[in-house]
Amino acid sequence: MRNDRDRMRDRWRHMKERCYDETYHSYHRYGGRGIRVCDRWLESFQAFIDDVGFPPFEKAQLDRIDNDGNYEPNNCRWITEAEQHNNTSRNINITYNGETKTLKQWSESIGINYDTLKKRYKMGWSVEDMLTKPVKRK
Repeated sequence: MRNDRDRMRDRWRHMKERCYDETYHSYHRYGGRGIRVCDRWLESFQAFIDDVGFPPFEKAQLDRIDNDGNYEPNNCRWITEAEQHNNTSRNINITYNGETKTLKQWSESIGINYDTLKKRYKMGWSVEDMLTKPVKRK
């Protein structure tokens, strides 16, 4: 049976693979964009554990606060899967009335279907029209 330390070692290994192994399936989203692992973590599994600790809850995911930043102590935290989905480079972030949310978050908060908002976004609608125009029913 695998223990917490073994699972952490897998996370550490995958973090390094994403950044340095060009054959890794998602390298293009990490190392291919210039994302690196700080020297301290790259050289020491124990330093990685010392800095981030073990996941504080089941299914916690290691997240880079600045999605364009490196894996390093001041840029990593444990978050939920839902939070992780809101912090990816593939998200569309929209600012309206001084509030920034992902397109998915706007969809949930204003009650307009995500696919409808995405279509409006791709068609070049203004942010205000995209978020406030009622949906025409067929």
